[in-house]
Amino acid sequence: MAYCTACGKPQPRSAGTAVRPSSAGNGAVLLPLAAAIIGIGVLVAAGAYLAPAPGVTTPAGLILELQGPWINGSSAVLTVSYANIPTSPAAFLVSLAVNGSTSLAVPMPTTSGIGAGASVSPAGYPFRIDWTDVDRDGMVSTLDTFTITPTAAQPPCCLYETFYVLRRTNGSLVAQVGFYGIPSPGTRPAVSLDYVYQANLVNAYVTVSSASPATPVSYLRFQLMVGDNASPVSPILPYGAAANLSLAGAEYIVAWYDNNYDSRLDAGDAFNVSLVNGAAPASGTTMSFYLEWQDGSILATATWTT
Repeated sequence: MAYCTACGKPQPRSAGTAVRPSSAGNGAVLLPLAAAIIGIGVLVAAGAYLAPAPGVTTPAGLILELQGPWINGSSAVLTVSYANIPTSPAAFLVSLAVNGSTSLAVPMPTTSGIGAGASVSPAGYPFRIDWTDVDRDGMVSTLDTFTITPTAAQPPCCLYETFYVLRRTNGSLVAQVGFYGIPSPGTRPAVSLDYVYQANLVNAYVTVSSASPATPVSYLRFQLMVGDNASPVSPILPYGAAANLSLAGAEYIVAWYDNNYDSRLDAGDAFNVSLVNGAAPASGTTMSFYLEWQDGSILATATWTT
């Protein structure tokens, strides 16, 4: 079990925590999938490793950790949550696996920005891997991002994908992160909202009893009603953030709890609805939470009485 560096809570590796190499820096890691081990062997056999530019090396004690993804449209965005030694991108290779079928390792892009990335084709699905140099230091360092985008027909929903960063000199593994692939925007999920627990008149928890397929919350919207007063339709913010709503002369926040840290709505997730400013609704007021698809249609509703 690993821990989310931002929130300090347990985070399963399948939800997007990278494997940390050994302190000796020899790239020895425990891969979570046998297929991933086979995939790395294919890369070695294919002779995919190239020498970096003269003078560019991968520090022996390098520790690189990745977290994510956060879903942005059809792209998966991974964040470098920790890098103890900023390192030139020319020192790395990148690779992508889809359900255990691993692409050839290719040089990591050295130009920052979307559209300037490297092309890979695991299992015949073409993807582009872009690097964004967030702090503009020309090095791979903490808070930089990798964006993985399908460039042709999008793979079927919910394939398991693994992203690898490797040393360019010998192909040893520096970091990896696994995640489930992105559903097509046309895949409308079936969602059930179940139990509503009221801690008091101004604090309620709406739980997700089922969601199939599990869906990036960037495709979803929500709306809150207090009595006859409806809020604007609002996006669901990432886990750890909260949406602010002004409604019926009061101020509410709605926060999404991502139960398994996968950036997708699925069973076990929850929404916390809290009054933070203004008068509480009168006893007996009906409140409703509407979960909506990207086209504005309602997926599920939870209703309770204060």
